[in-house]
Amino acid sequence: DANDALLHEADLRAIIERSKPVPHKEIMTFNEIREELRYQLANPEQCAGHQYRSLPTLNNIVKGHRRGELTVLTGPTGAGKTTFLCQTSLDLAEQNVNTLWGSFEIKNTQLMKKLLQQYCGVDLAGVSDSAFDAACDEFGELPMYFMRFYGSTDVDEVLDAMEYAVYVHDVEHIV
Repeated sequence: DANDALLHEADLRAIIERSKPVPHKEIMTFNEIREELRYQLANPEQCAGHQYRSLPTLNNIVKGHRRGELTVLTGPTGAGKTTFLCQTSLDLAEQNVNTLWGSFEIKNTQLMKKLLQQYCGVDLAGVSDSAFDAACDEFGELPMYFMRFYGSTDVDEVLDAMEYAVYVHDVEHIV
């Protein structure tokens, strides 16, 4: 410390001028990722995510769905957030991208009703039992998983379920 340095007649000014900040493990400089940037610029196709087939214009904006990225979607009630997320999830699931859904506001039966109807492109109310079963059989083959949580839930339980789904089911897309 400074007192020990003074007792040993050290040149404090020289020590301070030679000092460097202690690095923080979560803070970096541009030079630390420069080569990664070079690689991404030289190989854009390898850095692009899964392309949305049903939303090609979205690909131009977000460059597809990339594993490990977080997107926050907000808007007022009725703006179409759930409809949009259902469409992107169906699009990715149809490309065999394992998807996990978790809603704390919409019960799973309502969510699956919306997803199934969007998947089929028709209102399923009033269709025959055989048509319903055929649609369900096809939809059930998609790599989609659903968390059972509803309402107030401990965050650690949700994170544990998500971590499990990523590890066990190789989930790449979490809504």
